[in-house]
Amino acid sequence: GVHHNSASVVQYLVEQDTTALDAVDMGGNTALHYACRGANYETIAMLMEKYGAASVSKRNAHGKLPVDLLFVSDRVSDRESVEYTESVFRLLITYPVTLMN
Repeated sequence: GVHHNSASVVQYLVEQDTTALDAVDMGGNTALHYACRGANYETIAMLMEKYGAASVSKRNAHGKLPVDLLFVSDRVSDRESVEYTESVFRLLITYPVTLMN
């Protein structure tokens, strides 16, 4: 599939159809899973702003939360960066239960 990494494309789709956020692929991944896997900080921020905890707490078919995919993403160039740290913090603080697992 084609991967559009711009937040504006995601925002456009989401505004067209709010069920787009709940849409999952065959692996149970949501838009936020993809944003996290791609370490796409702008998109993560936009999805979080719009949907908050609802999207953060969805697990994919492998039982992974979006933040789990960000932790292991090979797209993260710098794990000390402000963007990475902020995204992780935002994802965890919105759904603190993840810290208990």
